[in-house]
Amino acid sequence: MKFALMLTAVVLAIATPALAQPQKISPEWRVYVSASQSKLNKGRGKWQDAALVAAYRQNASTWLSGGIETSRRFGMQDTVISGRIARTFDKGATAQVALAGAPGAKIRAQTAIQVGATTAPIVHFSPEWSLNLGLQATAAHYKSNDVGSFQPFVEVKSDKGAEFSARAIASFGDFGKTLYGYSLRGLTPVTNRMRVQVGYADAPESDSGITLKTQAYSGGLAFDINDWTSVRLDAAHEVRDQFDRNELAVGLARRF
Repeated sequence: MKFALMLTAVVLAIATPALAQPQKISPEWRVYVSASQSKLNKGRGKWQDAALVAAYRQNASTWLSGGIETSRRFGMQDTVISGRIARTFDKGATAQVALAGAPGAKIRAQTAIQVGATTAPIVHFSPEWSLNLGLQATAAHYKSNDVGSFQPFVEVKSDKGAEFSARAIASFGDFGKTLYGYSLRGLTPVTNRMRVQVGYADAPESDSGITLKTQAYSGGLAFDINDWTSVRLDAAHEVRDQFDRNELAVGLARRF
């Protein structure tokens, strides 16, 4: 589901490393800027999205973030404001809650909430590789309908930064219709400063309160210019019954 909390995991992941656990830590700020444009076939025109997010590390285990995003589709434009709190617990378990609102929105959710959690590693394949489980749930109110999703997932991670995940997706509420699907994602460092990500999804997608089955192929490249600045380039191809969509996105992250 395109909840789009701007906390845009794809953008944020390039600049939010795992939280360390020292006894005392200085506050830390991060700012994320992203923009994307999609071209639709069959004469459907283009979509544009842009987002600005600021994140603050309150302590060694808690991040607070908020952002604003604007979306333009089919000649209509909505602005969404969101906030998120994420916490890491002992041994690596995590939990997060995010809220978003766009009063009067025509194409985006007018209100939405997302909650999620992951376990600490439950299986260690080797000193380097481990497996954990997670769950994410979303509920959103659109102008015409209420929709939600339920997504259990499994992650396999390396302490060197590689990560692979598989997610089952159930989307419900679209006038009583429930759709099911899945997504796969892989992320791996190729150098000390560069990471590559690929993904595939055959899953329901909600736009304007209407949920449709889609197929999506995605890839991305993130590069750390220095210890304080990262940039990202992503591309995606999405296939729907109504049209195909090609998206190109860029992102900038600054830590200070």
